[in-house]
Amino acid sequence: MEEKITAWIARDKNGTINIFRTKPSRFGGMKSQYLGEHFCQSTPDYYWGEFKNGNKQIDIPENLFPEIKWEDKEPTKVELTIKICK
Repeated sequence: MEEKITAWIARDKNGTINIFRTKPSRFGGMKSQYLGEHFCQSTPDYYWGEFKNGNKQIDIPENLFPEIKWEDKEPTKVELTIKICK
């Protein structure tokens, strides 16, 4: 049995590449990281993500889809074939 679904692929600025079930948006800014009781460090964080609850993303190996870049204006729409293997 095979099922086809539409999905989106996008690469974060750090090189991580993800598959999303719905079209993600690009986010960028500073991420706070607590390093102790009274010390906080902010680091740049640029990524693709979704606002909706329940949406999942799948990290895939970074060497796949080298043509997909952080600099792309939009995520890439793809059709995935899911096949149940016995």
